[in-house]
Amino acid sequence: MVAILGGLLVLAGCSDAGGNQNNGGIADSPPWPLTGLPGFSASYTKPIVTVKIDDSAAGRPQVGIGSADLVVQELVEGGISRLAALFHSTTPQQVGAVRSMRDSDVGIVLPTGGVLAASGATGSVTETIAAAGIETAVEGDEGFTRDPDRSAPYNLMVNVQEVTDAAESGPPSRPYLDFGELADGATGQSATEMTVAYPQSQSQWTFDSASGRWARSDIDEGGYDFTNVIVLMVDTTDAGYLDPAGNPVPVSITEGTGEGYLATDSQVYAITWEKTSESGTWSFSATDEQGVAVDMPVPPGRSWVSLLPTQGGSFSFSGGMPSEEAGASDQG
Repeated sequence: MVAILGGLLVLAGCSDAGGNQNNGGIADSPPWPLTGLPGFSASYTKPIVTVKIDDSAAGRPQVGIGSADLVVQELVEGGISRLAALFHSTTPQQVGAVRSMRDSDVGIVLPTGGVLAASGATGSVTETIAAAGIETAVEGDEGFTRDPDRSAPYNLMVNVQEVTDAAESGPPSRPYLDFGELADGATGQSATEMTVAYPQSQSQWTFDSASGRWARSDIDEGGYDFTNVIVLMVDTTDAGYLDPAGNPVPVSITEGTGEGYLATDSQVYAITWEKTSESGTWSFSATDEQGVAVDMPVPPGRSWVSLLPTQGGSFSFSGGMPSEEAGASDQG
């Protein structure tokens, strides 16, 4: 697998007085583990902090998404999605609305070796997270506040810088994804619009040719511009308990293998994903022009990863040349 990251145990960056930017400012310095972009310096030994954020209309406007290095979108009860926003190169002082953790977070957070920040969890989820060896920060710990201008439970905010400073975890030992140039010969289809649909919610994306990024267009607030949008079709299972409204709680299976899509620049590539364990990292492959499977690195930059259920989830794209619009895919 082609990658441009390595030796992250000794990589670091510097935080400014505001606690927002940890950037060594050296163009040829080692890359950040969540983006593959340069900027580490040897003095930064803080962990990745993953914050659980509401993704429903009731929880908007969301705060801090624009500062996340990487965002993972996951299925929760009721068929809607929730976000796991990963911070490392920036540590904003307000992120939210913070919500509770789920069993699915193990496969998302464990590869970072870092901290999971959330409002809390049920007893069984707390036990699962603790058994996985993941450090947590919850309401009542350093950094959490309630915004008096918002309604509960959508008013919990967290200062990522304070969570970072209080953490016992150290920096990640490896990159979160394999970053590098796209595989030679990989064939994609052009697109300007995409829809990632969960059973009861969806995210819409529009390609901005001026910035070369994909922007989430179904919500009003900004900051949702990503170099890569990665959609991974995953199986789900039942967590074995109900939420307060009586809905069964799903668990996304992050390890194994499956199909997916990588949208970067104005191209959508069909990929196959693989993850050997909950603590492992995702790797991708694609089919080249000769029909041969080749490793598929992810271009450096901010990435959005949607864990889309194989049952009840769908992904489609359009806006390319007329001959390519038929390539829109519907899974489930």
